[in-house]
Amino acid sequence: MRVWPFVLLLLALAASGRAAPRPDAAKALHDLFAATWDFDMQEDPQEASELGDRRWNDHWMDRSPEAFAKRDSHNREVLAKLAKTDQNVSIRSQSRTMLAQMPQMD
Repeated sequence: MRVWPFVLLLLALAASGRAAPRPDAAKALHDLFAATWDFDMQEDPQEASELGDRRWNDHWMDRSPEAFAKRDSHNREVLAKLAKTDQNVSIRSQSRTMLAQMPQMD
């Protein structure tokens, strides 16, 4: 469920950017997606296991107030980075990779 804000933001960015993307901006955006995905999988090992990522099988999700604050802070940082990204990056091509990795939600 935490991925829906990212999906909505990706769609909004895709609708706004129409010029040719810069390759370095597209790579930076892709790297941000990959780092965020890894952070989310590490922070929620049960979800990672359900999605087939077994790297954190020996951990449980930390549900302490400090851990929730850490995840909230990280999500805010990611949103701030997304807000600063080049609006002309081709989100459609970059988001396909991220969307392909997300579970299908009904």
